[in-house]
Amino acid sequence: MKRHFSFIGAGNVAHSLVPYLQKYGFIIDSIISRNYSSAKDLAEGNNVKIFSDKYEKISKDSDYYIISVNDEQIENAAERISNLDFDFHTKIFIHLSGAKTVESLKSLINKGGNAASIHFMSSFPNKQVRSIENIFGAIETSDYTTFSILSELLKFIRTKPFRISSHNKALYHLMGIFSLNFISATFNFAEITKKHIDDELPQTYELFGETAKSVINNYVNEKNLFKSLSGPIKRGEIEVIKNHLKVLGDLDNHNLLLSFIANSISLLSIIQNEQRELTDSHKEIKRLLISHLTKINNNKL
Repeated sequence: MKRHFSFIGAGNVAHSLVPYLQKYGFIIDSIISRNYSSAKDLAEGNNVKIFSDKYEKISKDSDYYIISVNDEQIENAAERISNLDFDFHTKIFIHLSGAKTVESLKSLINKGGNAASIHFMSSFPNKQVRSIENIFGAIETSDYTTFSILSELLKFIRTKPFRISSHNKALYHLMGIFSLNFISATFNFAEITKKHIDDELPQTYELFGETAKSVINNYVNEKNLFKSLSGPIKRGEIEVIKNHLKVLGDLDNHNLLLSFIANSISLLSIIQNEQRELTDSHKEIKRLLISHLTKINNNKL
């Protein structure tokens, strides 16, 4: 197995991936970043000898080139690498975006380079080192040989590879947004709601953190959304939902109200998928929610 890597970009993902690859015996030849101090910090922290803010300093001896930059910078980074004096045919160029397709590396493909994207379905909110062991890695490439090489590489470092097609990349990324990012958005709405309560309450993360973990664990263990579901929507409690809609309407915060309606309708779809048909109380709740949504759209709430 080829073992030499170079990194373009020294951001959050790179700070976890560099030491993780080294742990499995891979060699990091060089680290390039538009911010010299970022490249220096990452390199010196992991005993990488070559680091720079100049693309001309990238090692020509690497087998894999990891483009770990913001999505908006991927094409520019690829273009700058394509202008270097490389034997592109022997290299694999990889970006780490979950949203951008391998088309972003077109300038390298045109030079004969092997191109792919690998997206690790995890959260990297800062430069703290995080293990990617047992994390799923979505590989996107049009070349079967490249996929096979990268699939074996990910298995070797104890991650879980699978293939994603370019035309499904955006939908796949949206799955991650809904499953990961929107959890934070939901807690934000809880925080906003808490500000309207004049009693002394524990912090939101103290109140609901462990319960949120249990809901996720129930879903993972049961492999079934319905079995992890509880609350007034599942029980068909019409009067509770009416009161919640009234209270939210009185707060005059359309974002809160829209979130409540959208998520409630989503919960009803889980119930319908499980039971094949909604009960009369569930149907009444759905009509109530849609009626409020219509009023919002008509600026009547």
